[in-house]
Amino acid sequence: MGMNLTFVQILGGLKRKRIFWSSPRSGGFRENENEKGSVLGSAQSLQNKNAITKYSLQIDRTSCQKATAVEIVYTRISVLRKDMVPKSIVFPTGDELRQVVVDFESLCFLPHCAGAIDGTFMEINKPTLYGDNCFCYKRFSSIIVLGTVDARDIFVNVNAGRPGAVGDPYCYRNSKLKQTIDSNQWLSPVFSKKIRRMELRPYLVADAAFPLGPTIMKCYEGDNLLLYQRSFNYAVIRTRRVVKQAFGRLKSRWRVMSKTLLNDPIFAPKVATVCCDLHNICERYKCPYEKDVLANLHDFFLHHQQTGMM
Repeated sequence: MGMNLTFVQILGGLKRKRIFWSSPRSGGFRENENEKGSVLGSAQSLQNKNAITKYSLQIDRTSCQKATAVEIVYTRISVLRKDMVPKSIVFPTGDELRQVVVDFESLCFLPHCAGAIDGTFMEINKPTLYGDNCFCYKRFSSIIVLGTVDARDIFVNVNAGRPGAVGDPYCYRNSKLKQTIDSNQWLSPVFSKKIRRMELRPYLVADAAFPLGPTIMKCYEGDNLLLYQRSFNYAVIRTRRVVKQAFGRLKSRWRVMSKTLLNDPIFAPKVATVCCDLHNICERYKCPYEKDVLANLHDFFLHHQQTGMM
């Protein structure tokens, strides 16, 4: 007699391993050395890596146990993370960067913008040890998925895996993205543009939590803003809406990002990154998504426009 297990049910039903947050400086989770290899080690010997290309798995109790299906999921996600993500999630440079700048200026009237950055929470089950580090201000355990998006709602950089308690600015400060930007490999000063006698370097727009800098732009703060400051804030918020919409579409398509509680905080970032990769493929090929998820985002920005907080 067979039983039908969906992809989400398999991930949600993983047995908890003793995984814990090591320290704020180390920047991530690690496994208990005594319990390694039970799942990931034996997954390399599996031959049927294409078994989860569909959303559900038909599992026969007499031939394929649930543990085997879990092993297949682990293996396939790891393969996608290694082979597909580096080809699909690529930060723009050269002529691609120039095109992104043009796209943002035509879309949001913000000159020389190269991307929008923000973070979202991916809810997980509380890890066994030091799980309080994952408890975010929304009152659930989570990891942070920090994403940078271009004008087409396509992720050009994803950093996933930090515990939910640390916040987006901490994730950015300790990310490869910031290191690469600071070394002038990305958003290079070579692509600077002179605007009103000032050299403007390509930059990312972010919310108020991020640190202001040559490559990070955010809104003016305060109540009594001048007209030009309010106009600038309006352009920044319009541009930031791109990354909000991208996360909305991501969670519409892949409910594992919001509806399923994964038990493994080491495996969850891989799932999040692969979902962002699949999102990019869907956006490039204009695949449909459930628009009702974006209704709250539209109301949010409409409220801020009406109250003059932009």
